[in-house]
Amino acid sequence: SQTFTAILASDLQRQGVSWELTHCDAAPAVCGSLTDVTTTSATYMAPAPGPHEVVYVTARSVADPAQSSTAVIEIGFVRRCVRCARP
Repeated sequence: SQTFTAILASDLQRQGVSWELTHCDAAPAVCGSLTDVTTTSATYMAPAPGPHEVVYVTARSVADPAQSSTAVIEIGFVRRCVRCARP
């Protein structure tokens, strides 16, 4: 899991952000999910290892939706060479 925190410099009414998990059309079992979501933080819960996917976690200002920040997360198997041929 990975927790993300949003810090807004000019959120005078303390509205915070909304959180989105995008760019994955599959179910949470493949893409993961956001948990413990508040107006200042969210935790990304990765799925069990499976096919390679790339998902985006976006924090968008509630007061000014044009302002956002996005983290790119790659999930899936990491391939390692067990018996590597040397040139």
